[in-house]
Formats: sequence, structure tokens, C-alpha cells
Amino acid sequence: MPKRVLVLWLLCLAVAAQEKVDPRGQTILSLQLEARSSVRGAAVESYLKLFVEPTIRKHWYQHVPFTAKPPIMRKGTVIVEFKILQDGKISSVRTAQSSGDTDLDRGVITALTEASPLAALPESLHGTDLAMRAEFVYNPDQPSTLIRYHDATSMFLPDEFRIGVKLTDESKWTDAGAYVEEVVGKLRSAWFSQLREVQLPSSPKTSRIKTVIQPDGKLTYVTVTDSSGDTKLDRAAMAAIDAIQPLPALPGKLGDKPLEVSFNFQYDPKPDREISGSQ
Repeated sequence: MPKRVLVLWLLCLAVAAQEKVDPRGQTILSLQLEARSSVRGAAVESYLKLFVEPTIRKHWYQHVPFTAKPPIMRKGTVIVEFKILQDGKISSVRTAQSSGDTDLDRGVITALTEASPLAALPESLHGTDLAMRAEFVYNPDQPSTLIRYHDATSMFLPDEFRIGVKLTDESKWTDAGAYVEEVVGKLRSAWFSQLREVQLPSSPKTSRIKTVIQPDGKLTYVTVTDSSGDTKLDRAAMAAIDAIQPLPALPGKLGDKPLEVSFNFQYDPKPDREISGSQ
């Protein structure tokens, strides 16, 4: 074993020996965001849930120090105050409470730095910056709002918002699966953009939309087959589909035949419940 590798290995063992090993075997991160400005309302809540929290979490993932990962699983809480300007830039970042660990603190500050700029603030704020307070907890004993370090696929889609997919011809999943996943990825981003000014309901809602993807990627026969009962939510789903055009051409394996797809745009304020319609 090379001398440098041996020294690094021994150093890791020494650090691990000083820390309690967590039997859960995976890093858990808890993030709580609080808007401290006088301006509140549905637009602000939607903005934080759809744009701010997922973006900050994504960058926090990327800067979790190795000491917060297995087997060390170091714990710590960092509370930071900052402002979100009208154009989405994060400014006036201040550590209100340190974790007492330089590496844990640095991971949070670096995440906020790289998350800037966020999406621009909703027009309804009328020129007011958004004062924020955020609590970042590494490996909490009793976490509430969780993200698990190994589950990076959920970073851009909060649990309350899901897009289910159903192919009219289920046999085409083998050849069209990767293509459909790419389409859903585009839809997620477009849907979030459309929801910025929408007041989210207090009960589960689903807008089901059927469309036909032509071989050249054009979307035709876009129809709401099952309304959510909320006109604005239905319109947001329709607008998202329109925004992702034109799509890439269908995979050659599908030949020259179109692909009929139904998308379920699902919102549930209590995402722990079972939501049907996902593929």
C-alpha cells in the first residue's frame, strides 16, 4: 500500500474512532425554511416549496463533508439568515448559529453560495426582498423534513408534486422507457414554472392529460381527460406540456408509429398517503 494512502486510511480510522457510529448507515439531512418578511401568502409558500428548498437541498447534498457520512455520522445544526433578492440572488448570508464544526458550517455556506441565483421572486411581492432563516441539521435524532443522502433522484421534485405516466400500449415501455423518463424530466421543470403564481389547494388534486407524441416529437391531440376540479391547476399542466415542445424524435425502435401517453399531474399536501396513477 502506498505510504500516502496508508496515512490517509489511518487518519480516517482515527477520526471514526472519536465519533459514535450511527446504526442507520446513511446520512440524514433535515432542512427547515422560514420566510421572515412581512409579505406572506400562497405565492411565497409555493415559491419556497417549488424553487428554493429543492435547489438549496441539491447543493447541500454536494457539499456534505465526509465526517457527516457513514461510518462517522457527525451531528450538528447550522442556522443561517439571508435575503433572496428580486432577481433570485442570495445575499447578506449570516451564520446565526454555528454547529461548532468548521466542516459542517462550510458545507452549508458553500451550498447557499452555489445555489445563487435562485428563480426570480414572484411578481406578487411587488419589489420586496425576501428575508429568510434556514435551519440545516446533519443527522438529527428525530428528523422532520428529511432528505436521505443516497436518494438524490428526489432533489428536484418535492414529495407533494408527482408526475405519473401511463402508455396506452404498455408493451412499448421496453423501447420507450428512457425516452419517456426524459420527457417527464422536462415536464417537471416546466410544471414548476407554471405553478409559481398558483394558490395550491389543501386537498389532493390530479390533472390527467392525454397526448400523442408523433415520430418527429410533435405533441398532438393534447386533451384533459380527467380534470382536477381546479381550473388553474389544469391550465398549469396544459401549459407545461406546451412549454416542452418540440420534443426529440421518438426512438427508432418504435418505428414510424406515434406514442399515446397519459400524464397525471398529482399534487398532495400530505404526500405520505398513497397516490395512484404512477408508472
